[in-house]
Amino acid sequence: MLQQMNVTSRTYKTRLLRVFAVGLAALGATGCTSRTIVITQDDRINTGVHIGRPAEQRTGDPLEVTVVCVYPEDLERDENEGLKPGVGITCKDWYDNRPVRGGGEGANFRLPPGQIYLRTNTAEVYGIRKGPALNGAIEDGRAQVEITGIKFRPTKLYSRKSVIYVFPKFIGPPPDYEVLPVRAAEFNPPGAYTSKLGVKIGVDEGRDNHGQYIDRTGKRGFGRSRKGK
Repeated sequence: MLQQMNVTSRTYKTRLLRVFAVGLAALGATGCTSRTIVITQDDRINTGVHIGRPAEQRTGDPLEVTVVCVYPEDLERDENEGLKPGVGITCKDWYDNRPVRGGGEGANFRLPPGQIYLRTNTAEVYGIRKGPALNGAIEDGRAQVEITGIKFRPTKLYSRKSVIYVFPKFIGPPPDYEVLPVRAAEFNPPGAYTSKLGVKIGVDEGRDNHGQYIDRTGKRGFGRSRKGK
């Protein structure tokens, strides 16, 4: 009986080591771990563009959402000063200064396209397109939408200088139709949260920016913060 238990134990350990090795191999193949942005949206969103209409006619416009991954080495560039965690970057800051293909005007920030993920109705983007823009729970037929496959290097997950931002492109009323300066959702460091990062997008008439907002949901949990880089 004892011999049989030893054999069973060795077999279990062998299988466990194999599973662990496969996991490491998969991680090594990409060099990154995946995160998911879970968006909960109100019935109507991006209604600032219709602020001059009666309340019942503020149906909103499609809302582009951009997810941006920032590493410590990105912050060593002067152009990326505004991307540092805790500075209070807004959606307008991002869209006024986001990288564009080929550089040029409006390309103040310097990030590779592989660190930028978008849900947008625009076909050609600087970054990785993850689906169409959001339209609110009524139009989309669901309140919850996920942006999956957000890659982040595991060695940088717990750095105090690592951050994942979520920038909705809230649009203001005519005649300017400018992006509203709503503060972005910030996950710093990303490893302090579960692999599913939650945000809530909606309209609250009691807030600034014509009531448009994004809130970070979910709590900091099991993650730890590492000192230094």
